[in-house]
Amino acid sequence: MKTGMNYFWKCGILLVMLTLAVAASGCGYNEYDAAAEEDSWHVITITSPQDDGEKKLFIELPGDLEQSGGFEDDAAVKDHDVYRHCGSRIMVAVHHGNMINPRNRVKFTVSRFMQDFDNMEIMQPVLKKEEKRIINGQEMTYMEISMKDKAGHPVIGECLGTYTGSGLWMVVFFYRPEVKEMRELKERAMASIRIE
Repeated sequence: MKTGMNYFWKCGILLVMLTLAVAASGCGYNEYDAAAEEDSWHVITITSPQDDGEKKLFIELPGDLEQSGGFEDDAAVKDHDVYRHCGSRIMVAVHHGNMINPRNRVKFTVSRFMQDFDNMEIMQPVLKKEEKRIINGQEMTYMEISMKDKAGHPVIGECLGTYTGSGLWMVVFFYRPEVKEMRELKERAMASIRIE
């Protein structure tokens, strides 16, 4: 079940409309959104059971993460839950699943990170960078993916994937690259991720 595709398209449309509305009203983009989102930053905890014990992911965001369904079990991953935040300047998805065979690992790929979207080819995703990163002591696979929204605007997806025992975690950030404030929100949120 892919409950995320329509959710993210709606978020993207909302993001474009908000940007246009602010520009049309004569308000400065920085002044309009920054105060509201800056005041609402807080640490969110996602607790997920794993075959080898409970794990928690902590992330700081300017809003809440809502559990919004998940995916049916596949050949490698079961109990795949998805949590999403759709703010006016950043969209975040956190995925957690359990490996059916705890000794196995799936490869983090563009298609795995973008599995929220049924018709991913419409977005024309292109892998721009792939590397290993250490974030708060946890080694993660990092990917930067460039793509386009429905209106043809450039969008960046920055993706992190890692394992904790039998558990698979993915955190995906979507934002408009030309908006400096969106990049800064992503950097702050990404730097805050920790898993215990």
